[in-house]
Amino acid sequence: MKMNMKNEIKSSPFISIKIKDKNTKRVSKIASRKTKRVFSFLQRGKFQDKEFLVCVTYSNGFNNKGEYENKRELYSALKAFLEKDYSI
Repeated sequence: MKMNMKNEIKSSPFISIKIKDKNTKRVSKIASRKTKRVFSFLQRGKFQDKEFLVCVTYSNGFNNKGEYENKRELYSALKAFLEKDYSI
């Protein structure tokens, strides 16, 4: 019996983040499937008085969304959203 390997390979989740300035209401966005790109963008930026709107969409169509007030909350949420599921 042959297994189709294409069905076995799962694509990485799509990460979309909007960064809203609380004072000017200006919005910056980043969206990518590459987690390193997203974390690098967040590490380089100076985010004072910002609100983060996050949406992580998985290959099966489910998503996780949330609003966060600071970088620490954002990092912990992203790590939880992106942790590997090793269950069978």
